[in-house]
Amino acid sequence: METLKTYLNSLFLQLPDTPKVQKAREEIWQMMEDKYNGYRSGGMSENEAVSKVIAEFGSLEELAEALDVDASLFDASTKGAHPVITKEMAQEYISDGEHYSWLQAIAVGLCIISVIPPILLENAPAGPALMFCLIGAAVAIFIINGIKDKKWEKLKKEGYVPDMGTTTWLLEEQENRRTSYAISMAIGVFLCIFCLVPTMMLDSSSYDFLGLKIHSGNLGASAMFFLAAAGVVLIVKSGLMKSRIHQLLQKESLSEKEQDFKLSEKKLKETHPIAAEILSVYWPTITAIYLCISFLTFRWATTWLIWPIASVCYPLIHAALRKK
Repeated sequence: METLKTYLNSLFLQLPDTPKVQKAREEIWQMMEDKYNGYRSGGMSENEAVSKVIAEFGSLEELAEALDVDASLFDASTKGAHPVITKEMAQEYISDGEHYSWLQAIAVGLCIISVIPPILLENAPAGPALMFCLIGAAVAIFIINGIKDKKWEKLKKEGYVPDMGTTTWLLEEQENRRTSYAISMAIGVFLCIFCLVPTMMLDSSSYDFLGLKIHSGNLGASAMFFLAAAGVVLIVKSGLMKSRIHQLLQKESLSEKEQDFKLSEKKLKETHPIAAEILSVYWPTITAIYLCISFLTFRWATTWLIWPIASVCYPLIHAALRKK
């Protein structure tokens, strides 16, 4: 049902928000809902029912005639308020999005595994050097990827809407990708949880590797970050691609909880500006503390605990500052 609502919303985004259009939209939705429920009762799957309902509905002009609504209302889609996304444009945008999302996800993964060299090569100067090389590579990917994606900046900002053919293709593409999204997210979450296992299984012994003494604890911590990075790469990649299609369908990519969080942040800036300023430098401060302690003590195998502790403390500090 959500797919049908998205389809209908994308069509009516092109039209003026008048009482007649609102009434027409409600009537069309009722017709769609009745047909969908009828097909579902007849034994069709959700995807089959949605596809058949969409296929049976003609252009907006034909719908206007069927509903006895002035067809001139629907001419706004051609005169219009919003530029139109063609199918070719949408296909190119999704294709570019595949490369963009993979590169962004890999760059995030490089940032995560950048802590592995200092952990493995404890007290060796090559460790921090390799860490900054990995971070530098990630930053380079972010910059190059951002520059390449600027070709779509106009589409993102100017409220483009897909035409009917494009909307149908996007909805089919969304359905086709649904399973792969779910699998990627499931594997990613599993890896993020499973990454703690190596730290529990390895003992306190040490090994010699190319003349370097590597402790099992450091090896376990390194494995943890590697598995976490792999999981995050899958989650970020699938999330970026999903939001790419949602954006073309003019759907809100943020969940309700995320929207509430954004609204609370905006309200906090208005009502507690000092608290908002403190929270704005929270994570940069945590990063500085982490790096300072790690470089001064070279205990990379344990200083990573700063991050989960900081994550637990953030909402507590946020709530405390809002009460003041």
